[in-house]
Amino acid sequence: MTKVLKDLNFKIALVYIDDILIFSKNFEDHLNHLQQVFSNLREANLKLNPEKCKFATRTIKYLGHVISKDGIRVNPENTEKVKDFSRPTTAKQVKSFLGMANYYRKFVKDYAHIAAPLTKLLKKDQRFKWTQNVI
Repeated sequence: MTKVLKDLNFKIALVYIDDILIFSKNFEDHLNHLQQVFSNLREANLKLNPEKCKFATRTIKYLGHVISKDGIRVNPENTEKVKDFSRPTTAKQVKSFLGMANYYRKFVKDYAHIAAPLTKLLKKDQRFKWTQNVI
């Protein structure tokens, strides 16, 4: 997909694997951008699944984020997953939690400092012990 839309990527579209995000300043431009993307897809003999497409929307959920004219924020559905994550009892579970939380690190002030006690639990010679300092 990146090859098919290489001339449009980062200009009017963002491509991630098989997802295409088309962005425009106004509706008229958006229609033009859609035509350009459709043309490239048609030339490559690629088809879209209409059930998975959203057109001319001002807000979209994309890769765990909500994107709008106001910027990018964390998808609230995903923050609930982090909040509801059970307290880890093994290093493997800590690693899993940190992997999930790390995806949103740019939205958390002092993330490295906050996550440091958990990260410390993953050190090779560190005995896994859950204490108040970890919380």
